[in-house]
Amino acid sequence: MKTMLFILIAFLFTTGCRSVEKMIDEGDFDSAILKARRKISGKEHLKDKYVLAIQTAFEKATKDDMGFVQQNFESDRTSDWYQIINRLEKINKRQSAISPLLPIVSKEGIKAEFSFVNTIDLKNKAIDNYLALTYRDGKSMLERARQNDKAAARKSFSTFENLWDFVAEYRDAVSLQNEAEELGVNHVTVHIENITDERIPDQMLDELLSIGFKDEKWVKYYFNNSIRFPDREIRVVLENIEIGPEKIYEQIKLDEKTIGDGFKYELDKNGNVKKDSLGNDVKIPVFKDIKAKVIKVNQIKQGFISGYIINEDIINNKTDRVPFDSQIIFEHNYAKFRGDRRALSESSRELIGISPLPFPTNQQLTYDLVNTLKPILENKIRRLKIIV
Repeated sequence: MKTMLFILIAFLFTTGCRSVEKMIDEGDFDSAILKARRKISGKEHLKDKYVLAIQTAFEKATKDDMGFVQQNFESDRTSDWYQIINRLEKINKRQSAISPLLPIVSKEGIKAEFSFVNTIDLKNKAIDNYLALTYRDGKSMLERARQNDKAAARKSFSTFENLWDFVAEYRDAVSLQNEAEELGVNHVTVHIENITDERIPDQMLDELLSIGFKDEKWVKYYFNNSIRFPDREIRVVLENIEIGPEKIYEQIKLDEKTIGDGFKYELDKNGNVKKDSLGNDVKIPVFKDIKAKVIKVNQIKQGFISGYIINEDIINNKTDRVPFDSQIIFEHNYAKFRGDRRALSESSRELIGISPLPFPTNQQLTYDLVNTLKPILENKIRRLKIIV
């Protein structure tokens, strides 16, 4: 039993040590340092392998990060300087994690050696370069934005936004970013046109537009021609409304049942009433068939509306056309009957007693049709390409 326990402990030790070494071999130095640090924290008798592992991982991690820093310290690319800042922060974080553990000495007397890097001046220089290049890039894209390049304006805005991760202000970047934000907004004018033969109140048409067009960060909508030079024009056109005739369909069916209708006495061959074993008269139930003529009435009136959305990109001279349509059906069922009510089926009883309804007017149906367009248009508008 003791032998098995010793083998298990040895296996776990070997596996743990090998996992740190494997992390180092795979270049995952910081994970190796973290794992080795957990193994030695708070312990007096440290294994040589863990002491050497944390030294090796620290040395390789620092060499890798400083190699990147030195290789790109003359770079003219903003992304490189951002990476340099991140690498220097990693070095500083790594050194801060190791420092409280020093000195790290194994029980055999092996002392881990660490070469710390002063990252303060390097990081300050890196931030200065990053800010300067970010400002340059934002300003360069702003020049394109001033030539009516909306995408460049939005990119310029987001580029200037990166400055504020490090400083609260930088040269005239705030005013330049505000200019980029203004240039990046898409100004969209929206109209609705009713070219059908039906009259629709202006308020109802305006409600259709209020459903789908909401101002966003980079999109501002204008109604009733309230802007002179839009970047995009959207027209919602109601093209056709068809109102069907009032239709009444009648369906006749016959409900039948057999019901009890009293009784009669059973007679013997001599014409006398039979008696049962108790001396009572023998009675025979009598049945009869009853009928009811059911007239089921179906009222129907239908309406259909169709149109299209014109989405015109004025800057790039492109136009998309998106069709839409909807329909509405007024339908009402009731029934009447002649005959014996007792013959009625359950389904017939449900309809009998329901009164006929007046058909909606053409105007009512038109208004209902327009209201059905609200979710349809909202969905269509959401899918439109608005930002240029």
